[in-house]
Amino acid sequence: MTEPAPHCHCLLSVIIPTYNYAKVVGRAIRSVTDQINESCELIVIDDGSQDETSDVLNEIASSIHLDYPSRRHFVRQKNAGPAAARNHGLRLASGQFVLFLDADDELLPGAIDTILGCIEQHPEAGLILGAHLDRFPDGRERLVSPTPIRGDLRQRVEDYLFKKKISIQHGACIFRRALVMARPYPEHLRQTEDIPVFAYLVANATPALVSHPVARINKHPGSLRHNAAHAKASHRTLVDEVFATLPEECAGLRNAYETKRILSVFRICYEARDIEGARHYYRMALRANWRRALRWKYLSKYLRLPFRKTPGARPPSR
Repeated sequence: MTEPAPHCHCLLSVIIPTYNYAKVVGRAIRSVTDQINESCELIVIDDGSQDETSDVLNEIASSIHLDYPSRRHFVRQKNAGPAAARNHGLRLASGQFVLFLDADDELLPGAIDTILGCIEQHPEAGLILGAHLDRFPDGRERLVSPTPIRGDLRQRVEDYLFKKKISIQHGACIFRRALVMARPYPEHLRQTEDIPVFAYLVANATPALVSHPVARINKHPGSLRHNAAHAKASHRTLVDEVFATLPEECAGLRNAYETKRILSVFRICYEARDIEGARHYYRMALRANWRRALRWKYLSKYLRLPFRKTPGARPPSR
């Protein structure tokens, strides 16, 4: 796999970053190539995978025959994390709009035509939110509809960062490329690297909605977002990144968001049975905002900490 040569401009670039997803990346790729047309391109970034991903991509490259072969590019880079892989794909992209599809997810049939139709109807849009299907490990699926983005700038940011009124999901959201180029993914974050980008887009982009589901998102309970070690290492940096590019009128939200992130790390430590970590971050939250920390959903977990067993703990001998 080599760096693609300069190519023609198009309307939509679908970018798939992948790392050690040899077993499923083919499904994601084919969900795009089955519906690709002259208005879009596919870029796959292998982030230095250590499994058979490279072999799988080479096999796909030789077996898939497209009407528009110049619209497909497979690239390998040294392992640098998901943010670096997305930024690499972004730099290579020629589309006015980009869609980042995780390697274990898939576009639904007809999604590209639906997205291109929305772009045509809303040429001013900078952020398009589509419906998607959440698929759980037991096979259940749930339709998640896009939520409108309303209010002034500060209200929109509050709705996204605090109130969960705005849901943005890779695979079902489309960005104007120039906006993401102005606020690329922070490469020193190995999880939650999407939050600063999404917050920036919520604050700055003209939104549009697609009510028809465009992607199937496969949910994994052990995802990196719930990794306690990563969460502890990055929570302060994440807050800095979120507010580094937000307008000045959002600065007053910083302290509240920092408390929210501390409590999020507390919850992740609690679920991971990292007892000392959970105690540390709960006490930190008390110092930052005791009213919020004493909400029952947090306090009840803190009171249960003495009864949580650490992973692999053995019962005392009699």
